[in-house]
Amino acid sequence: MSLGRNTAYLTLASVAQKVLSFFYFLVVARVMGSEDTGGYFLALSLITLSQVVADAGLSSVVTRSVASEKEHAIDTVRRAIGVKVPALFLACVAAIVASHVLGYDAQTRLLVLLALPILLADSISILCYATLRGLHTLAYESIGLFLGQFTTLVVGGIALAMFPDTRVLILALLCGSVTNFLLSIHQISKRLGWGAFKPDFRAASFKTTLRESAPFLLAAVFVKLYSSLDVQFLYHYLGQAAVGVYGVAYKFTYAFQFIPLAFSAALFPQLSKLIGEDKRGEAALILERAFRYMLIIGTPLAFGLAAVAGPAILLAGEEYAAGAAVLAILPLALIPSFLDIPVGSVLNAGHRQGVKTALFGLTLVVNLILNAVLVPRFGMMGAAYASIVSLYVLFLSGFSFVPKILPTFRPSRLWHIALPALVSGGVMYVTVRALIAAVDFSPSQELLLAVPVGGIVFAVSIFLTRGVRAHEIRNLMSTLRRKPSYAPPAPDA
Repeated sequence: MSLGRNTAYLTLASVAQKVLSFFYFLVVARVMGSEDTGGYFLALSLITLSQVVADAGLSSVVTRSVASEKEHAIDTVRRAIGVKVPALFLACVAAIVASHVLGYDAQTRLLVLLALPILLADSISILCYATLRGLHTLAYESIGLFLGQFTTLVVGGIALAMFPDTRVLILALLCGSVTNFLLSIHQISKRLGWGAFKPDFRAASFKTTLRESAPFLLAAVFVKLYSSLDVQFLYHYLGQAAVGVYGVAYKFTYAFQFIPLAFSAALFPQLSKLIGEDKRGEAALILERAFRYMLIIGTPLAFGLAAVAGPAILLAGEEYAAGAAVLAILPLALIPSFLDIPVGSVLNAGHRQGVKTALFGLTLVVNLILNAVLVPRFGMMGAAYASIVSLYVLFLSGFSFVPKILPTFRPSRLWHIALPALVSGGVMYVTVRALIAAVDFSPSQELLLAVPVGGIVFAVSIFLTRGVRAHEIRNLMSTLRRKPSYAPPAPDA
């Protein structure tokens, strides 16, 4: 299946899933208030961090191994489960211990305990979908994402209407995770048989798998640490309510992170295949195309969110108005965040995961220092500054290694691709800001007016600057109309 078609399936479903997730979070924020929302956000942040330990870096290893050696897919999954079982136990213990060490109150610690089954269900689902990615089958991951979020929305909506309590909201998330879990294991059982879920606990297999996954695990730990440090610093210096306010701005900003992640789900296996076959020239062309897509999508999101920060943040309620200043700058982190996804795919596909891990470690140190210096002085704005600078450090340091893996890739091409997108984003930002200043509408009315106008302005500008051309749009539309032709291998008896 083509890169574009695979990406289209996962992206379309992820759009629906993230729209539901974002709407649900806004409702939670309005109903529960900043204090309870802060506790809810803290608990889930800790569970997300623990999820890294539960994954143990296995997802990338499984995807790469299955993509390159489909005939050994069952053995790959069994070895991965053999590592995952003890990793899940460690992750649960780590979450409980961390909730006490970080000084969370009794209510937040209870939320962490209630969320542990979510960690277990999601961890297995992630492994199953990593396997399906290696088989170039992303459609069911798309379905699972949507169904899981829809289930959470329905159950959570009922809970908010009848039992507005964060403990019940955690149970709503569990219902969504279980739905996704059941679909994922069903799809693996159909393709590989239930025998694929039998753990391989042999010492030799355990050591080999852990050695392969260790760089991915360390990298993921670094990523999650630097992406959650701001929340922990804010909690320590400003309290739980500040975490709730910052969390709304954070949710607005990273509600669209699914786009580069969905793209990576299709990009990584294809780059692994091409680099493995020493077709580095083709891989360089795909990387250049990936950068173009990331900029065309990420730039309008970054500038657009910054432009509508005021009315957007008020959708969560007047209580969160202080988050508008954060939302006015935090989306600028989306540009390096989006661009780093293709860079990471190249490094991992080229077996340079050790380099990527070291760069994540560097970024973690930079982020830690910046948060320690800026949050006590500038509060939530300091956390936003730290996030933006850290992500630029991560992207630029990783980008410097790309020509070593793909010698035909010219770094100067990135600036050539980026300039039209940045100019178009700037034009859109100025237009939207002027429009909002000229009208006196409610926040929702301002958004309904500003979003389509901003989209049109960016689209016109990007065409005029030749950042995107008509044939590229036609190719994308043609891709979306095609039906998948890939048939996964039949499961072993």
